[in-house]
Amino acid sequence: MKINELRLKNILKDYDVWEQEFEYAEVSGIAEIFGYHIVFFRPQKNLCNTVAINFQLQEIEDTLRIHVVHVANLVLMAMGINVKFGETTIEEINSIYGTADFMDDPCLYDSITYYYLINPDLLMAFTITGKVLLGLEIVADEEMVKDIVSDAIY
Repeated sequence: MKINELRLKNILKDYDVWEQEFEYAEVSGIAEIFGYHIVFFRPQKNLCNTVAINFQLQEIEDTLRIHVVHVANLVLMAMGINVKFGETTIEEINSIYGTADFMDDPCLYDSITYYYLINPDLLMAFTITGKVLLGLEIVADEEMVKDIVSDAIY
C-alpha cells in the first residue's frame, strides 16, 4: 500500500480539513486533520510524503458519530481499503490481512488494537471497540514502524 502521495484535502474536497504543525510517534511535521479524528501526517524531513494515517473514532459524541464515521469510510474507500468503520469485525479483518502479528492485552483496555506488520516499512493497526472497527493506524516509514512495534511489544 502506497500512502506517501495521499492528501486528506484531495480526498475530502468538500469538507473542512486544516493543516498544522504536529508530532507523531515523536517525529515533528505537518498534519492534515479532519475533526481531530482523522490525521494524515508528513514528517518535517520530507513534507512531500504522507507517512502515517490515523483514524480514531472511539470517543466521538453520539451526535457526531454518524457523520464522522461516514466521512472516515469515504476516506477508506478512496484509499482502496476494503473495511468499514462501525461495521467491520476482527474476523473480517483477519480474512483480509491474516492473523495479527500481535495485539494489546485485552484485560487492560475497552478497545483492543490488532497490529499487522505488512512489511518492514508498513504497519496497520486496527482498533476494535464493541466488536467493530473504530480505529485504524497506517504507518509507512521503517523507523517509525520500528518505534511503534517496540513500544507496543514492551
